[in-house]
Amino acid sequence: MRLLPSLLGRKALTWLSVGVVGSISLAAVELAVALFLQLFLKSLDILQADIKTIGFLERLHLTPMSFGIFLTVAAFLRATAQYLSWQSTYVAQESITARLRRIAVFDMLLRKGKRAVSAAEVSSRVGEYFIKASQASFSGANSFSYLIQASCLFLILLAAAWKEALCSLVGLVVIGVVTKVLGRRANQIASRVPEELSALTEGIVRIARNQFLIRTLRTEPDEHRRLVGNVDAYAGHAVRATHLGNLVSVTPPFVGVLLILGIVLVGRAVFHTPGLVLLSFLYLFMRFVQSLSGSVQHFSIANQYSPQLFSCLDFLAGFTPDEIDQATRAALPPVDRTASFATNVAPPEILLSTVGYRYPGSRDEVFSGISLTIPSGTQFAIVGPSGVGKSTLLSLVLGLAEPTAGAVTLDGDGPASYFARTDVRVGYVGAEAFLIEGTLRENLTYGLAGEVADDLIWAALAEAKLDVAVRAMDRGLDHPLEEDGSGLSAGQKQRLCLARALLNRPQVLILDEASANLDEATELEIASSLRALRGRCTTILVSHRAGILTYADETVRLGDG
Repeated sequence: MRLLPSLLGRKALTWLSVGVVGSISLAAVELAVALFLQLFLKSLDILQADIKTIGFLERLHLTPMSFGIFLTVAAFLRATAQYLSWQSTYVAQESITARLRRIAVFDMLLRKGKRAVSAAEVSSRVGEYFIKASQASFSGANSFSYLIQASCLFLILLAAAWKEALCSLVGLVVIGVVTKVLGRRANQIASRVPEELSALTEGIVRIARNQFLIRTLRTEPDEHRRLVGNVDAYAGHAVRATHLGNLVSVTPPFVGVLLILGIVLVGRAVFHTPGLVLLSFLYLFMRFVQSLSGSVQHFSIANQYSPQLFSCLDFLAGFTPDEIDQATRAALPPVDRTASFATNVAPPEILLSTVGYRYPGSRDEVFSGISLTIPSGTQFAIVGPSGVGKSTLLSLVLGLAEPTAGAVTLDGDGPASYFARTDVRVGYVGAEAFLIEGTLRENLTYGLAGEVADDLIWAALAEAKLDVAVRAMDRGLDHPLEEDGSGLSAGQKQRLCLARALLNRPQVLILDEASANLDEATELEIASSLRALRGRCTTILVSHRAGILTYADETVRLGDG
């Protein structure tokens, strides 16, 4: 419960409060209609004049015209209250979805000291969990609004005809028992839906990254069978959960009709209730059953999507109130890179002093006791087999994680402080090329401030050994690219990213498996270009391959004890 305010936010809470007010107003309008219906029937002599109604109504005399005006006003008030009730919960739902997505975007891009967030994790949250969590909140709020209407109407029913009201209550208890049983089963099945979606999403991401391997090994039928199983299981659980939810939704109206018939028979034959009172009771009871049905229907939907809601609450539990406040503020202004691009800060000296790291909750250290000095403007290589902590050590140097032992400094500052400086520039090339939809020029100047002269662009392309290929293109630097870089080879994409990093004139250049898609000859050419950068930037190399490490000045080899 303590996390609900974080989930809802001020805007959603405000609109949900408006919905509650609208629900109470609807109940008041229904009562007014029932009372004035009595008076109108008496004024038309349809009911005997000696039948008593509420005191103040006895002193009123309605004409067909005045009653028509009253019905028009009542219809307008009812429509207004209903609009407020429905619109408020819808706005609240969209507000909750947007709030959760803002937090996810903050988690992925701006949260300090956070682990990398996988694409599958973000996709499943944004595409499934957040939407259904907001639907659960939406339906829960609607269920509460309808329940308020039903409660107000039931109190009125007790005042009008308590015996009939208590009889109806017995029938409603039966409805409640049936609804609870069906709802519990629906919830059990619904809990499997997000599990199957996660398995499907992770499988698709894994296959997308390894299509060449899968085709080479001819395991497409195996992977297809596995994914189809996830698809069918997801659909099957979703259909069964919806089937039970719909049963829960249609049960109250059906039993409500039976109750109405029973109340009419018992009221006339056993309790001898006056016809006028019974008429008003039946009108209000039908509205009561309608409100109760709406409450049960929305509760069923909220129950069906409760696994996603609880998952989102667990997600929010990992954030501090300050982080949630930062995540839900207005978007940050663009970064002003003009000053940093104009400065000429010397490349840093990197010092590692008995550095060690242990993953949270683990007793074993990934590595320990690493001490070395990387002089300004030299090349520093991190090598070793997969899984020994190369990326972890790189994260410590970049300030993305804190060492559990020892310290890392750059020119005497901690990594986080050093890289937060506006006059420090960093170049990065990873194993997978990051490109945007646009021209080659737009890709090369991505993240740079202002206009960059063409001669600087061509110089960077030459250092990355890509200038000849670009000059051969019909439109040169204005050659259009898709986001996936179609039309360029894997090696050309990688060299394009390297040229962009060099164009930034960085003090720190990071190459994380950057030669993974290069042939040996091109890799040696790039290594030669990197040698020419000595003194201009401090270069950090992470690689399995020896070619790009040819001119490394310092090497940390992990995995050798």
